[in-house]
Amino acid sequence: MDGFLFFGVGLLLVAVGVFHRRSLFRAYASDRKQYTGTTPMKIIHIEESTMTTWEEQEDGTRRECYSTVHTPTYEYTVDGQTYQYVSRQDTCRPVGACVTGYYDPNDPKRIREDPVRPPYFGGILFFLLGAAFLYAGGYTILYDFF
Repeated sequence: MDGFLFFGVGLLLVAVGVFHRRSLFRAYASDRKQYTGTTPMKIIHIEESTMTTWEEQEDGTRRECYSTVHTPTYEYTVDGQTYQYVSRQDTCRPVGACVTGYYDPNDPKRIREDPVRPPYFGGILFFLLGAAFLYAGGYTILYDFF
């Protein structure tokens, strides 16, 4: 009976993997069509903030840890219009540094710092877990019957 449970969980995980992978590729296709323009973006300001986290020690106590995050504000120009974009990504680049921005020509305020990349490994974890459960379930079912 356990074999059927494992087999069912395996089928469910494979189905979730297929659904997840398809949704990732739909989002990728949409982004690839949307962010077709490129423009240089210049860092005009860097906001420095401190994040506080608690870290578990080997002796069971907790210790407060601090890390500094630098979030840049970029300025860029599209068709003679100047825009600003406040990033949510940490940077080690200095003020004045330039990076390539990828924007939506229909709405230049929509810009991203990274090029659109395909989700090569999207859903693969579900497939691997599903395959393991399918194998275990199939093996158990065959072993019980033969």
